Amino acid sequence: MSPKPPLTSTTPQWQLYLYAVIFLVLSVVLSNVIAWFKQFRQEARIAQKTTTLTQDAAVATSPTKAVIPVTILTGFLGSGKTTLLNSILSSPDHGFKIMVLENELGAVSIDHDLIANHPREGVVVMQNGCMCCSAPATATTNELERILDQLLEMQAAATDSFDYLIVETTGVADPGPILKTFLELRASRFRLDGVVALVDTSSLLKMDSQQHWPVEMHSQLVYADLIALNKMDLVDGKDIEVDKLKAHIRTINPDATVVECRHSRLPIADLLHIRTFDASRFDFDAVVESKHTKDLDTVVLSATTPLDLGAFGHWLNDVVDSHWKRGIFRMKGFVLDEDGNMWLLQCVLDTYTLAPATDQQHKTKQRALTSQVVVIGLHLDKHALETSFASVVAQHQSSQKDKRV
Repeated sequence: MSPKPPLTSTTPQWQLYLYAVIFLVLSVVLSNVIAWFKQFRQEARIAQKTTTLTQDAAVATSPTKAVIPVTILTGFLGSGKTTLLNSILSSPDHGFKIMVLENELGAVSIDHDLIANHPREGVVVMQNGCMCCSAPATATTNELERILDQLLEMQAAATDSFDYLIVETTGVADPGPILKTFLELRASRFRLDGVVALVDTSSLLKMDSQQHWPVEMHSQLVYADLIALNKMDLVDGKDIEVDKLKAHIRTINPDATVVECRHSRLPIADLLHIRTFDASRFDFDAVVESKHTKDLDTVVLSATTPLDLGAFGHWLNDVVDSHWKRGIFRMKGFVLDEDGNMWLLQCVLDTYTLAPATDQQHKTKQRALTSQVVVIGLHLDKHALETSFASVVAQHQSSQKDKRV
């Protein structure tokens, strides 16, 4: 029998296709095996870690404190999450020692400075990244999981530690991967209690149609147990539009409770220890990565000198008038004026306020002697924003020179 000829250019085309298909199949199988192995290592590590922590905590704490309820507080940019969080922390009604895990989108922690100083509670800030898609801290864990491990260690080591966890996500977070992380901590002492989503009713009614809703907002509504239509005081006389909005929200999530509120005021009994989260409603195996609006940018503007408040006001008007319909969702920050006063900026779409900061916020920010403004939106022109803001800074510097002359 003659030897089998080697593959040449005369090899039948069907054989080449067959080899290509075999190669692709083997590649897919290999990638799945690698993914499965990583997941197996992660789950094994979590199980070992949390089992040890649970055993340690059983000695240090009573059985009634063995499980830590978790409330996920979500909502799109400017919906009122931080105001609601302050209301919860200030309330004497809940009786919990609350730990807050806060997620900041930008490198500047504006929201952390907005949280009132409550001595009984602790605040952990995840900065410069979305909690639902933070870069892995190690090869087998993500940033959220790493911090949760640290919180468990803190709780197990202390006899008078926190007994409730509130996770305030950034306004552009997809809750799906966050919830999945908690569910994968099967042996841990965290128990998902409920997902509360705040909605800026006024801003939604300004959007042209539901088709223009950011994809993150849709995901936040899908996973929510309680949906609170906030800022109802800004939509007086628009009952028909609000009813249509409610109807559309119920098509997105028919299982959620939908309520109305003003200034983020909600009964504590509707927020904490509600036991409404039901994982069976969702296919978390299909949750691979977070969904985000494309081309969403964050620009941080800072000044190390006080600003002329009038010049800043003109700049703010120009930015809002010329940019909000083109994609500015949110602006927030602190402004230090020439008289040494600190002002708090809050802006959602075309509505903004510039109000005196609280004494605590003033002391915190004045130590840095800076003004900081965070702009979040679509297709932001970073250079134009920085250049125009620099002109505001230059006006103060020019006025100071004139005074010296």
